[in-house]
Amino acid sequence: MFGFDFAADGRLTIYNNSSIPAGAYKVSFDFGGTLNADIKSFTVSDAGVTGGAPVLSIVNPHTITLDLSAVEWNGDFNPLQTSITLAAAVPEPASVTMLMAGLLGLGLRARRRG
Repeated sequence: MFGFDFAADGRLTIYNNSSIPAGAYKVSFDFGGTLNADIKSFTVSDAGVTGGAPVLSIVNPHTITLDLSAVEWNGDFNPLQTSITLAAAVPEPASVTMLMAGLLGLGLRARRRG
């Protein structure tokens, strides 16, 4: 009934492969450790060929849920596009410490030469 296509840029496209009768359609995607950051937001980017709107939710930092019950599909093979935005990566504390130690070392070396 449905086809799902994930793109590397965070787009999730949902296709209806045939006529979809009314009903409660809910799907969840758990990305586990495959994402390089937590999911920050999840929005509909294009629903021009459908009526109604899906209910999108973030269950936890790596799981999204779509409730497609209110979507009215206008024919076969109509795409509904959503966008997943990841949170900005936060540097590890050890990386920041190493950077600070390196800068301090460069500063001390420059001071001795100067």
